[in-house]
Amino acid sequence: MNRPMWCDNFDMDLPTVIPGALGALSDLADVELFTHGASASIGALNHPTVWNGDKTMLAFFGFRNPSKPEFYYAGDPIVRCTVWEAFRDAWPNSYCMIVEGEPVWDTFALRGDFQHLLYHVRGIRYSDNPKRAERRVLSTIERAAQRLRALTERYAASVTRLKVGA
Repeated sequence: MNRPMWCDNFDMDLPTVIPGALGALSDLADVELFTHGASASIGALNHPTVWNGDKTMLAFFGFRNPSKPEFYYAGDPIVRCTVWEAFRDAWPNSYCMIVEGEPVWDTFALRGDFQHLLYHVRGIRYSDNPKRAERRVLSTIERAAQRLRALTERYAASVTRLKVGA
């Protein structure tokens, strides 16, 4: 499941700044998703296609196809990724993950926490306790995992797991 990703050496990569993120997703991490977007030469997701929403950018994901409404045009190819890869990509790129038409995780809403943690990681003095920002982000991942788990149950016949080397 751990395919190389563009953010592997990024100092703000999700598992670096939110150590409990993978654990919060637990059994969902290797669930296969499809979206429109770019993939790095290594094959993992490198930013999905996004559209302007009324409050945030939107990225559509699905268990068999991107599950985007027809009126959203996508010129980018369909990319296969895991839930874990999608979360790692969403964290620094500030968009709302829409899975099977349901909002799952809105990282645009976390941009203040992202900035706070970025300042901390890079040694820039910031007034608030970075552990609070870390806990806030982790709690949103836990809630996102609950929403995603409900979707995997609703669409159980469509859910597959991405195998390493697949």
